[in-house]
Amino acid sequence: MQFDKIFKKTMALIAELYYAIKAILLILSAQFQALDLLVSVIAVIIFIIYS
Repeated sequence: MQFDKIFKKTMALIAELYYAIKAILLILSAQFQALDLLVSVIAVIIFIIYS
């Protein structure tokens, strides 16, 4: 009985951690995409200026 309680709590904690990490990764990947877009725009502007 006691083991079952601990097991369920552990599983719940792991699930919460998993979702937290997944959310953080989603936010980071979105920021990386924005950064990538920004770098592309800057590269195009530099190319236009120097051509």
